[in-house]
Amino acid sequence: MIKKSKFNIRQKLTARIWLILVIVISAFVWAPLNNTNYNLIGNLGTSAEDSYEDSLLWKIGKGFPGFGSTMQPRIVNFTNNGDSFIVIGTDGGLATISLDGLINCSYNTFGPVLDFDLIEDISGDDMKEIVLISYTQDYANVIAISSNNGSEIWKFKPTIRGIDQETYKTQDFITYTWDIEVINDINNDFISDIVICSWFRLFVIDGKTGEEIWKNDVDFENDIWKLAIIDDINNNGFETIIAGSEEGKLIAFDSKFGTKHWSYKVAETSIIGYGLGGFTTYNVPNSIDEIKVINDIDNDDIDEILVAADDGYLRLFSGGSGNILDQFVCYNVSIPQSTYSQPSSSPYSSIERIFKMSGIKILEIPDIDEDGKGEFLSIAVDLDYPSDYYSGFDSQQPIQGRIFSINSESGSDYFDINMRLNWTIDLFYRGSAPLIIKDDSNIDLYFYKRVQMWYDEYHIEKFSIDDKNWESGMEIYVEESYYTNEENPFSDCNECYLYNILDPYNEEINYIFAIGANGRYLLIESGNNEIIWDRSKKASTIELKKIQDLNLDGIPDFLIQQKTIYDPEWFDPSQIDFGGEKWTIISNLFAIDGTSGKTLWNFILPSPNLYEGLRDLINLGDINDDDIGDYAGWIIPTSVPDDLSEMVEKLSAQELSPTKMYDLYRVLFCKYIRLIVIDGSNGDLIWNTPLIEFPYKFYRHFEYENSYEDPLSVDIGDYQLFNRINGKIPDSWVTNYYIDWENIWDISTLSHTNNITTVKGQTTGTIFDTWGNQNTNYTISSYNSSSSLKSLKIGSTSDPTSIGTIEGEDDQLWVVDSTSYGNDHVIQIELSFNQSIDLESELKHIVVEYIGSIQSAAIEKYEMFIYNYSNGGSWKRISTDIINSSSVESMTKILYDVDDLTFGVNKLVRLKIEASNSSAFSLSMDKMIVKYSYTHHNYTINAEKDGNLWKSVIDLEIPIDFSDEESLGTMEYPLSQIDRLSALKMQTYLKVNTSDSAWYNFTYEIYDTVNKKWVLCNWSHDYNTWNNHTYSDLKGEYDTNNRDNYLDFKFDEYNYKYDQLWLLTRGTFDADPCVEFDYENKTTLSNFITSNKEIRIRLNITNLSNAFKVTLDHFGIGAFYWGLFNNQFDESYLWNYNGYEEAFDTINILNLEIQDFLTVNGNGDAYDDILVIIGNEDEWSTRLCLFDVKNKIFYEKWDINGEIIPLKEVRVLSLNS
Repeated sequence: MIKKSKFNIRQKLTARIWLILVIVISAFVWAPLNNTNYNLIGNLGTSAEDSYEDSLLWKIGKGFPGFGSTMQPRIVNFTNNGDSFIVIGTDGGLATISLDGLINCSYNTFGPVLDFDLIEDISGDDMKEIVLISYTQDYANVIAISSNNGSEIWKFKPTIRGIDQETYKTQDFITYTWDIEVINDINNDFISDIVICSWFRLFVIDGKTGEEIWKNDVDFENDIWKLAIIDDINNNGFETIIAGSEEGKLIAFDSKFGTKHWSYKVAETSIIGYGLGGFTTYNVPNSIDEIKVINDIDNDDIDEILVAADDGYLRLFSGGSGNILDQFVCYNVSIPQSTYSQPSSSPYSSIERIFKMSGIKILEIPDIDEDGKGEFLSIAVDLDYPSDYYSGFDSQQPIQGRIFSINSESGSDYFDINMRLNWTIDLFYRGSAPLIIKDDSNIDLYFYKRVQMWYDEYHIEKFSIDDKNWESGMEIYVEESYYTNEENPFSDCNECYLYNILDPYNEEINYIFAIGANGRYLLIESGNNEIIWDRSKKASTIELKKIQDLNLDGIPDFLIQQKTIYDPEWFDPSQIDFGGEKWTIISNLFAIDGTSGKTLWNFILPSPNLYEGLRDLINLGDINDDDIGDYAGWIIPTSVPDDLSEMVEKLSAQELSPTKMYDLYRVLFCKYIRLIVIDGSNGDLIWNTPLIEFPYKFYRHFEYENSYEDPLSVDIGDYQLFNRINGKIPDSWVTNYYIDWENIWDISTLSHTNNITTVKGQTTGTIFDTWGNQNTNYTISSYNSSSSLKSLKIGSTSDPTSIGTIEGEDDQLWVVDSTSYGNDHVIQIELSFNQSIDLESELKHIVVEYIGSIQSAAIEKYEMFIYNYSNGGSWKRISTDIINSSSVESMTKILYDVDDLTFGVNKLVRLKIEASNSSAFSLSMDKMIVKYSYTHHNYTINAEKDGNLWKSVIDLEIPIDFSDEESLGTMEYPLSQIDRLSALKMQTYLKVNTSDSAWYNFTYEIYDTVNKKWVLCNWSHDYNTWNNHTYSDLKGEYDTNNRDNYLDFKFDEYNYKYDQLWLLTRGTFDADPCVEFDYENKTTLSNFITSNKEIRIRLNITNLSNAFKVTLDHFGIGAFYWGLFNNQFDESYLWNYNGYEEAFDTINILNLEIQDFLTVNGNGDAYDDILVIIGNEDEWSTRLCLFDVKNKIFYEKWDINGEIIPLKEVRVLSLNS
């Protein structure tokens, strides 16, 4: 822990880095530079009178500079219609951050950054440049840098001639720069120019070169704090500079020549204080605190000036004349009658003015009263003069806020005071100014502050603007890292900032950017307070290595690695035993010109939103024949990929131990742990491929050799290929956790037809009637289909997206807070429900199910209504008083008048909740669903005469809910679930109306979409394979209770009978498990799936002599794909359905780790290859993985026999060249 101020050690750190670099450059070896924020510096030598900075040859910076933010962040665009970036200033520099939270570029300074502005491109990269000002008197404090890469363009020192107190020599001293503004080009070089203010002087600087154009050092006597720019006043074509100073002067200057247009001075405050001659009257100046530009309101076509000063006044000035148009007191300053100390020139210090909120700040805020006029928030802090000397922190120090607007139509009274807000300093302590967010009807204030306990935390809290006592704040975020005072630049100064990013993606959603004391920064969606991303700067070391001359200037260049501690969001390294080793990553990798320090190339990580750096880096030699050495490394995610979030949320809901969480992510990240090969000449990617392809404890005893023979001397063993479905296998399908193909399976668990085509015969009934047993009910559950914005009419919610989760099955609640409405507090919600499919059947009834409670206590009114569409429409109450309770209550309402309560083909149902009370309350809902209930009938086919036969033939199309994503478990794999279709069971329940069953034939056909033909299911028990060996890899079976062969079926005219046939891929556990299996190509059975993911099945029923009618009660199929483990586990083989309680299980997982990563010549050619040793701590094979980088070929060797391939921890030692 650093025990000194950051600013005090800055110069020493820089000097230390330079000394190390001298050693590095002479020795040309890898060398670490231990520094959180680094500068790389080249030095030509210094003279005694030169400043240290003047002796620098070059300097570059990367990563997050400094410890934490020191200025209000802003969002900018560096190109027209380009990406937006957040610009932050810190105690060590400036950085630009993408809206994904990634640092785009940075620049290191020798002091805290106070502000910045943008000017046109001067570096030739078609991007605007950044001009920043920093808080330092030792170095240039006005600096122009490239927004593209952070390279320095020019710098400027505001100097003053003076006497050195030690040498008594006359020399130039650098003074602080307090503010910066951009003005229109005044020297005809087509680049905007810069105005800055310092101690009693204004400087106008050439924006292109950084050279002084003019300065004013005669009109002010003390620090000039604030600047603003308005239109041309004197019609010479150049803008006007407005400057405000410590002594209360406000002066307008011509930007071209520096001539004065008008001036005003705030009257001084008289205070009686005790001096050398006793009590005397002191005239204390009232500093200008803030200047804002306001649209013209006095009709002179010139913008006006809004000014705040230390006397507590806000004043509105005419920009053209300088006359006061209006003023009001926003803070009543307490003036003591007398004090026993001599009052200072200000009630607060310059440090508090710049790095705290001391004085009066004016913030632009949303139009909260929706009157079309811009609104402002003034915040007044530290304006009172103490009656005597006081030191220490007062948590109840008052802070006053005023929300106001400026009314251009109100004559002489332009200020409209809309709201008065009062706070105490503890709400702001070392934190941000309040951020006001308006979402729909909700107006909230956000604070980011330090919370003092026995340790210190940083919290983001949200308050309703109606909460005048600031007692009911909602905690949005807690910074779990703790700080000490030594980590901050100044005691009691701001450490946190908030910024509202208005709808950056055109989706009507606002975001909040927050940055804290230690460089932690995050993005929050304001509507639901969801943390979009949360990042932090990392402590780092630098390694620099001499490399070839990349730019052919005759001087060797350098490769630079910035290494940081690997701190992923998916596990806590401190909770996992790595043998004391801390993982590190190379967060920045780039090559620089040894002469100038300019970046020659910068390696860009693939998917930088997932990866923060390389886990390793080795020199690979020249791979692409350009005579420049290339590099290889590997990457592992820092953030959780979006496609895994839902799975992780399910698996991690058990609050897994750190070790189990680590194991979980290791297997989930299988395809995300990747080998990276980098072109050494330009930093481009040469190859990006997975390092680990197989993370499971699965080993197939034998491989496929293009036949279906039984391997010799092979037992079934533990490692078989299983027929699987997605999700838990239904109970009716299994016996002792294995599929029981002869069982009658529950029809509700099977896949049903979505289309029936009659080939022979005449049919009655609907498709729906084939889905279930006759006279049984079928229910469709419907959830609210309206967005949260439409549903919540009156009230507020912290998580509007959770409205879609009130189905009572996800352990999530939707909490709605009442809103003041008239004399009451009210909640009103309207919900819409739609039937997902049209069953073409008569709706029997609907059911409304509700579970919820009133938080705290019962309220005066809580009712639920359903909309009745008859007689012009009206709301009908359906609730009972039981739901008005603080305990969780449920309500089930069955409604039979469905014609009046539903509308349209989708059977729209509308529900409304109305609740009101004299005091505030909250409603918590766990479940609100509408169920549509139907009754199954049956489906009939009257046979048709065809020659000498009577026939009933129908074709059914059944959708298959399998994925076409090419994966196997969590792995990338060339075959999808569709491609791996491995088994199919058909189940029919039917009867006929005649008794001559001996004359019936009943057969099935399946449509082969590849060969475009119907294939008869003509298998028998006498053959292992189907269809006379046409499909030698498939085996068919049937239930023999009602069949003797594939052709004949024993019908009954009085009773329904089950018919079951199934088709299995040989080599799986359920069919000849020790037959060789082709697991690299699509299964034959996948040929029977259409492009619409459907299977077409034909039912053929014939009678040799009589007409007949078939009554089909139901038909369904069960479809399977092959996988590695049985249905005791989910499709990722991680969730164990077996046992007393479902749980995440590591039994199938190999906790694979990279044990060695080196270059070898593995194939005898002229190029190096990469050998990666991948292993784990279990009794399982280590994998030897050879990557032929030149030809982009991967080889792998492993075996569970420890005598063939070693187990556990393995390293490689090269025995010869």
